[in-house]
Amino acid sequence: MENERIGLGARFKRFFSKYKIEIVEAYMVAAVFFTCMSMGMNWMSAAIIVGIANTYFVIPVANALSPVISKDDGREMFDINHKVFIGNLFKSFFICSIIMILYYFIDKYLFTTYVEPITFGIIYEFINIGLGKLTRKR
Repeated sequence: MENERIGLGARFKRFFSKYKIEIVEAYMVAAVFFTCMSMGMNWMSAAIIVGIANTYFVIPVANALSPVISKDDGREMFDINHKVFIGNLFKSFFICSIIMILYYFIDKYLFTTYVEPITFGIIYEFINIGLGKLTRKR
């Protein structure tokens, strides 16, 4: 019984060490989007705020957690340019619109639902990872 717990703990540790950036981004997206929707904003303005938060929060956190950037590299943790900022805005707006359309069709044709933050963050990150893999292969 003890060995099974150690094995499971080691698997969780390996999972969290491998996907720590994605988990931080999914949590941040869920928190920001839920806060914006709770304040009464529409999803378009919340998508813009998510894009801004992705640029100025997730990128520095990802750079800080990533062992790729070293002091000899010359890059800084806050290395962000306008191209990255505009790309994050468009990407977050596109992903949020896909999710809102999905929620609309589920609400209209299947059952009544609302935008729940954890599921929203997980779906956002899956689409984000899928778009990243799609753009990298070309």
